[in-house]
Amino acid sequence: MAVRNQFIVGTATSVGKNTIACCLLSAARRSGISATPFKPFAIDVVAHEQCVSDPPWTPSISHQAIAAGRTPSAEMNPIRLLYHTSDRFTCNVWNEKSTTSDFKQTESLCRTRIEDALEKLKPFDVVICEGSGGMVDGLGMDVFNRTVADLLDPEIVLVANARNGGAYAQLVGTLALMDERAVCRVRSLVINEMNNSIHRPIFWEFCEIVRARFGVDSVEVVPTFSSIDIDESEHVADGDAYFIDGVDFVADRMRVCAPSLFEFLPA
Repeated sequence: MAVRNQFIVGTATSVGKNTIACCLLSAARRSGISATPFKPFAIDVVAHEQCVSDPPWTPSISHQAIAAGRTPSAEMNPIRLLYHTSDRFTCNVWNEKSTTSDFKQTESLCRTRIEDALEKLKPFDVVICEGSGGMVDGLGMDVFNRTVADLLDPEIVLVANARNGGAYAQLVGTLALMDERAVCRVRSLVINEMNNSIHRPIFWEFCEIVRARFGVDSVEVVPTFSSIDIDESEHVADGDAYFIDGVDFVADRMRVCAPSLFEFLPA
């Protein structure tokens, strides 16, 4: 059975995409599926010395690669912007570094490298891609999210975070601003870190709105999983058994409370 590529993208940054991607990759590994993570574009705020010492990929790729049973590599994260002093950044595009204050100078090269990276990832059964920032946030990263959605032809999992409120509005607003092709690819909405009791009448009204307006039938509610020990700013060593056990444990819990997220895997 062909396995569709998965695109985990948020309504904004810091909604929990990395944790969800790690869990899907963990489940794929244990299902015997050859899966790879992919984060086409990442922005990290770093100290100047990290621009020299860090690997070329963002820490979330080291988390996801290890969850998948893989070794991190540059094609998993072909573009990484490292913001540092004086509002300038180092643009690391497959180790081709340039320091600039004008992102437009790198845009053409970035698009080419995303295509090159995806070509190298073709041998895998499935690519599980983590988007950058929000799917439609007007900050520039959404250009790459749309590009990857077209290149991968994935199933899209759209994630909002309930921690600060407004998750329903964020999901509806993002769907309304997405182009029609992308909306047709959305297979599930996720309200992440929903730790309080759900007001069921409002929740069911929200479900009916997204079903009627956008054709999305699956809405999953995920609580905070504190058992997964992920420091978003730190790389994880290859074969870190403690980290792998934690991801596998949380993936099993997430599969119980949000089963539709794992429906891309063979039964």
